[in-house]
Amino acid sequence: MRLGPGLGSGPGSAWSAALLPLLLLGGAGHAAAFSPLVAQIANRVGASRAPAFSALVTTTMQVAILVGVAALGSLYTAAVEGGAAAGNAFALVCAAVAALSILALGASLRVAVAR
Repeated sequence: MRLGPGLGSGPGSAWSAALLPLLLLGGAGHAAAFSPLVAQIANRVGASRAPAFSALVTTTMQVAILVGVAALGSLYTAAVEGGAAAGNAFALVCAAVAALSILALGASLRVAVAR
């Protein structure tokens, strides 16, 4: 099975089936945390400030994407330059994404319980 440039699931490839659960966990953590958190905050913002809140959320998402790509790309590059195989470096980045998503989910649940 071919998953993308250089990412196959055959023997000796850089892709490992063990990475798929990490990617799914990271995506699920993000999905479970982001929407409830934004909804909680939006409920506390008045209608007169809704446009400003929308702009803030959009800008924050874009900056977070930029910082995330830079940080995770740096982690991957440092691992590869440190001698790790590309697949192992990718697994490290996936584990970091999953860990950050779990932390975000915990923060989201804490906000929901506090309400």
